[in-house]
Amino acid sequence: MRLFEIDQHIRKVSEMGFSVNEETGELIFDETDLNELQMEREQKLLSIAKIIKEKKAFEDALKNEKKSLDERIKQVGNEAKRLENYLLSSIKEGEKLEDAQAKISYSKGSESVQILGDVPSEFLRIKTTEEPDKTKIKNALKEGQVFNFAELVRTPKVSIK
Repeated sequence: MRLFEIDQHIRKVSEMGFSVNEETGELIFDETDLNELQMEREQKLLSIAKIIKEKKAFEDALKNEKKSLDERIKQVGNEAKRLENYLLSSIKEGEKLEDAQAKISYSKGSESVQILGDVPSEFLRIKTTEEPDKTKIKNALKEGQVFNFAELVRTPKVSIK
């Protein structure tokens, strides 16, 4: 997907400047080649911004396609479930059918509990989770408290429109 006219050297470096960490599979961007490109700084930065916009547009297109595929997967799964229910209602207990491509047999299935209403407390299992209260920690740090387990960090961002 190419939306903009971008200097070919920048495009090549941006597309080829990645390596893979063999242990983690993580993509790592090597900016060495980009830093070595001899061109006007402003042109280089604007070209990079245009590439970022292209990549984000492609990312959005992929997300939309994924959403469409997820909907299709759900639809096909529902169709298969309806056919399974029909098959279950049509086959007799103990009956077995088979040909070269499919094999059908009926089983009673395993027992499971279906909850129909409020469960008394003696039959409840209590789960608890703990997680840091980042808002409380942030407020304490802003008030001057010092912790060895947390610090305030500011992450710079760039805006591309």
